[in-house]
Amino acid sequence: MMPGALAAAMVLMLNYAALVMLALAMNRHHQQVFEYKPSPYRVRALRGVAALLLGLSATLGATVWGFSVGVFGVWGGCLSMAACAVVFSLPYVPQLVVRITLAAPLVLVLWFWLGRHAG
Repeated sequence: MMPGALAAAMVLMLNYAALVMLALAMNRHHQQVFEYKPSPYRVRALRGVAALLLGLSATLGATVWGFSVGVFGVWGGCLSMAACAVVFSLPYVPQLVVRITLAAPLVLVLWFWLGRHAG
C-alpha cells in the first residue's frame, strides 16, 4: 500500500495530465502550444488518453481511500486543483504546461523510490 501523500500526488498528477490532454485536443490550445492545428486522429487520441488517465486516477483514489472518500473527496478535490492550475497557466506559459505534464511522472517515481529506500 502506498502512503496517502504519494497517492494524492499521483491522483493530482494524473488529473493534471488528463486536463492538459483535453486542452490540447482543442484547436486553439493545440495551436498555442505546437503552432499548428491538430489532426482529427490526434484529437481523438488526446481525448482517449485523457479519459484513460481520469479513469486511472479515480480508480487509484478509490483503491487507496475507498469509493466515497477516494472518488468524491480526493479525486474531486484534485481534479478541481488541477483544473485551476491548467486554466491559469495555459494562457501564459503553454510550453511549460506540457513540460510539467511530461516531468511530473518522473518526479513521482523518484519520490516513491527515495521514500522506499530512505531510512
